[in-house]
Amino acid sequence: MVTDVGTVPTGAAIARKKRLMGQLYVQVLLAIVLGALLGHFFPELGASLKPAGDLFIKLIRMMVPGIIFVNIVLGIAGMKDFTAFGKI
Repeated sequence: MVTDVGTVPTGAAIARKKRLMGQLYVQVLLAIVLGALLGHFFPELGASLKPAGDLFIKLIRMMVPGIIFVNIVLGIAGMKDFTAFGKI
């Protein structure tokens, strides 16, 4: 969804984004079920995919501190009253 700076997304753009999020939810649940079935029926193949899973977990663990830092900085920058920051 590409919009110009300062424009408000239209109803169609919001509906498209909600539909995309719904698809992501379904895709994640489907991946969980497929992973469980793969591990149950083909345990050797599931064990051979362990390095890929470990890499994925390491990538997620690498991204989490940056995401937390950016959220804190944006929260502080978005405060209207900086004296409230001292109370926090």
